[in-house]
Amino acid sequence: MFSLHYLTHAVCLGVIAILVRQYMLLNSELLASKGRQLYLNGFSSEKDEQSSENIISQFESNSISNDNTDPNKDRRSTVGVAGTSVWCSSSKETNRICQFKDLCYSHAMEEFIFFLSDISILENFNQSDASTLDMSSVIGHNMNFAKITFLPAIASQGFSLDWINLTSLIFSRFKTDNLMHVFHDDIIPMHHTLQLLELSSDKKMDETFNIQLVFFDSWKDGDFDFLYELFTDVKPLHKTDFQHVQRHDMTCFRKAYLGISKTTVWYDYGFRYPQTPVKPIEITSFHVRRTFSHIAKKLNISTEQSNEKPYLVMVSRSTNRLILNEFELSMSIIRETGMRIVTVNLERQDFKEVLRIISRSAGMIGIHGSLLILSLALKPGSILIELYPYAVNPDNYTPYRTLSELPGMHIVYKTWSNKDAKNTVGHPDWSSFLGGISHLPEIEQKEIMQQTDVPRHLCCEDASWLYHIYQDTRVDIPVVTEIVVQAVREAETVEKKLETNIKIPPSEVRSVYCRRQESSIQLSWKPPWNLPYLQYGEVFYEVIRRYGGDEDNVLFIIKDTKYEMLDLQPNEPVHIWIRCVSDRQQGPFVKQTEKKLGKKSRAKKPLKFALVDIRFIYRKRTKNTVLTSIYSSATNFADSSATSDCNLQYCEDV
Repeated sequence: MFSLHYLTHAVCLGVIAILVRQYMLLNSELLASKGRQLYLNGFSSEKDEQSSENIISQFESNSISNDNTDPNKDRRSTVGVAGTSVWCSSSKETNRICQFKDLCYSHAMEEFIFFLSDISILENFNQSDASTLDMSSVIGHNMNFAKITFLPAIASQGFSLDWINLTSLIFSRFKTDNLMHVFHDDIIPMHHTLQLLELSSDKKMDETFNIQLVFFDSWKDGDFDFLYELFTDVKPLHKTDFQHVQRHDMTCFRKAYLGISKTTVWYDYGFRYPQTPVKPIEITSFHVRRTFSHIAKKLNISTEQSNEKPYLVMVSRSTNRLILNEFELSMSIIRETGMRIVTVNLERQDFKEVLRIISRSAGMIGIHGSLLILSLALKPGSILIELYPYAVNPDNYTPYRTLSELPGMHIVYKTWSNKDAKNTVGHPDWSSFLGGISHLPEIEQKEIMQQTDVPRHLCCEDASWLYHIYQDTRVDIPVVTEIVVQAVREAETVEKKLETNIKIPPSEVRSVYCRRQESSIQLSWKPPWNLPYLQYGEVFYEVIRRYGGDEDNVLFIIKDTKYEMLDLQPNEPVHIWIRCVSDRQQGPFVKQTEKKLGKKSRAKKPLKFALVDIRFIYRKRTKNTVLTSIYSSATNFADSSATSDCNLQYCEDV
């Protein structure tokens, strides 16, 4: 009886388990096949139904319908077995883009869902990275990381999934109401990332991309949203769009990239330390002007040279940071330069018209502010004059100076800052977001208003910075006019040098020959093959020697393509590096490893050495060579030769 009693319980439990399993499977199928109808029946008004149907129609154009005639059921089954996979461009958290296959987003949890299976691929990504994937290009900001939760792959069977088939680029925009941030943080990095994603295609640079942009931020309906739409064939989606589509438990992306490249970022806004240009800066004029050219073509703005007389653009503002004597300044510049002044004001003019005017101008003049980012549209040989209000140090706030000095931009940049407190008008009673300080204690207000230099600070709500940057300014007209005149003269010189300003380094020296006698080595080589194609004024060769067991390096500056090293230590292996230098443009090193007499010695990587060490040995061992030929890049040879392909040969024995 005892055994029969327990056996009866076991059978009952087994039957119950089977029934529960069948119920769960049936429930999953009902959710998958009837989810759409259930959602539509849930609307309470015609207005809600119409707006939701607009969002739904956009989804359906890029996704698979969730009914029994489409392969959504098969895809859900695939995810239940294969799960989600990810491939990241790097294991470094600071600058990487990750490609996901079958990544989902939970509307209820507001998190991405990674369905993990035994065959999921995680390349340069592990579960601990789930909270460190940066979806923004902004450096040092911690509010734009993706939230990724892992679930077992089989759990996908219990959710209703809506699929977006089009390849998606998902990222967070930083501040879409500020034109500087739109271009620096979003548009240029986004365009660069899109180029990388379709690098292997035959697409021209000015064509749009067949990629779905998905913005995972809280910004919606901004004044500059149209700029993002210029780059893709389909209208971008917003995170807020997903929040309205509640008929599916999750939205899944067949193929999605999370994050955008930080390669094109040139400025750090100072979330961890005071703002400064990034180091190293990787962006060049190519990235900047490639993006502008794309925008210009989409907006039908001609970038061809115009026959109209050159003119300068005065950037005007209507509500804050006013130039109080703007008209008088414009008239003075006209008299002294003979150039027209065209005033632009984004608060009163269309963006397209402002961009067209700037792109055809000879330069811009304006108070520090976001509209100066449009200097990216200036031609090489243009000028940019940035004016700073009282107590704002130009050396501490340099996003536009850094832009103008990017390799290949060739923009003459000048600054002026107000040094006279009598020529400034502050607004302590304004909102704190616009520099108001009336909410602060009186002692602190007085201290801020008496400052002559804004202390260094972190981003982004420092009261002293906001108060001073939102001041109105009466500029020193003679001084500013003279700065403009000097810049125009320099720009004429820059424009003449543009065609000859391309710097190309020489290639490797060729056919290196090495012959050793008892206490000397005879070296000879052929010049780099690309040297005849370069325009250069001076060419010489750097020959670096080091004994096998020695850490000292001896540098020889050679004008000829042959050289004999004397007074060598017998039976001691010698390492030799040779490179060509053309007008301070350094070619790659070629390494020669000399062997002991009768024995081969294995090549060793060179040790890094400081410039001071070279000079000391240089004076001691090579007195006949001019010391000024050595310059600060000498330490680069260790890095260069260690990473480049070395042509390893051995000297002949005599």
